[in-house]
Amino acid sequence: MSLKLPTTNREAYQVLWRLGAPVALQSLLAATAGFVDTLMVSGLGAAALGGVGLVSRVLFVLTMVLVGLSSGTGVLVAQYSGADRRRAVRGPVTMALCLGLLLTLPMSAVSLLWPHELAGLLSPDAPVVEAASLFLFWSAAYAPLSAVTLILSACLRSSGDTRTPMVAGIVGLIVNTLLNFLFINGHFGFPAFGIAAAAVATSVARLIEIILLVRALKPGPIARLPNALRSRDIGLILHGTGPLMLKEIAWAGGILASSVIISHMGAAPLAAFNLVLPIEGILISLVGGCGVATGILLGHAIGAGQHQAARESAERIRKLIGQRALLVGIFAAGIVQLLRFSGGLHGLLPNELNDLSLNTLSVLFLAFGARAHNGIVSVGILRSGNDSRWLMWTDTCSMWLLNVPLVACAALILKWPLPAVVAVMMSEEVFKVAVFRWRVRSGRWIKTLKI
Repeated sequence: MSLKLPTTNREAYQVLWRLGAPVALQSLLAATAGFVDTLMVSGLGAAALGGVGLVSRVLFVLTMVLVGLSSGTGVLVAQYSGADRRRAVRGPVTMALCLGLLLTLPMSAVSLLWPHELAGLLSPDAPVVEAASLFLFWSAAYAPLSAVTLILSACLRSSGDTRTPMVAGIVGLIVNTLLNFLFINGHFGFPAFGIAAAAVATSVARLIEIILLVRALKPGPIARLPNALRSRDIGLILHGTGPLMLKEIAWAGGILASSVIISHMGAAPLAAFNLVLPIEGILISLVGGCGVATGILLGHAIGAGQHQAARESAERIRKLIGQRALLVGIFAAGIVQLLRFSGGLHGLLPNELNDLSLNTLSVLFLAFGARAHNGIVSVGILRSGNDSRWLMWTDTCSMWLLNVPLVACAALILKWPLPAVVAVMMSEEVFKVAVFRWRVRSGRWIKTLKI
């Protein structure tokens, strides 16, 4: 697939739309479905919502490790495709699938054998622990299924096929939402299984996605995977994905630590925090689509040796997304506050969480410009240039030396309210804007893989 680098803002819009729209649409629907699922679970009570939210954070850490693995594999596929050597990617893809299963099966075992013990580490609140342990047990299959889904989707997208993962994701989301609607609270005569239904529905949706992705792979070179792994394949995957996986562990671990800190503020702040995250995720999903499109575009160019053109396009896209996202975030925060004062959302959110949730959401929207800028640089630019080691150290240090200590201080020592604590949490993103801007402009992020 031939990909032309944009030389104007208009061309940048066009190529990001062509490659990123399917990914953004899939992510947007996923975020929307996540919000709908959250509302369904919220009907079971604050403890259920808090427990499911905490387990989702644990699974989020593992998912981010898999994102690092799939992203690194995607960089390989993109640069191999740019160099017109697609068949050579079979071995590394097989190795990535094996490594993904190796990383996730232990989590499945712990979820089946010791769910209550793991849940007890996440919250001191007994009802929250009970809900979390139930969700852990029934979601045991989710992690290995996610490993296969993410890796296969990344391979297809990086080879230029963003439509198939979108279709598979949409089908999975429809199945997930339908099962949740029928079985969480029981509708149309179906039994109500509560939290267990939410967990099982997600795993069933992942399984359906895998079936659709494997069918789409059959005509291409990736479908004919090798019977044996070579040491070179193992080295390529570990070199390309190792730093990214460590980076995602450190970053997602920090997010989990912040969630645990917020859980010690009480059930209401935890429930409000879990309630607004999927809403913010709707906007973040749009940036994710642009990030994937940017990564595909730049990865192909770097693989073809077009380094200077890749630098110029990266700078153009970075400015374009960052500036537009800042304006969108300010506008969205204003709309949220207008709805809060007018009572336009009365009855949609639980009364005791209404003001707390909307004020927290406004803070998240105000930080959207910084988050979007950093997302496009991290996901789309630095990863496409295989700048994984620098990215790993930057994210790890900013998360654990800046974010987590400040959040702990604000929540547990100063006893600030949730919106103020979230504002402190977002300060890390503002700090990273300047750091990421310098890295992109320096051009040091471009490192061609040995292919």
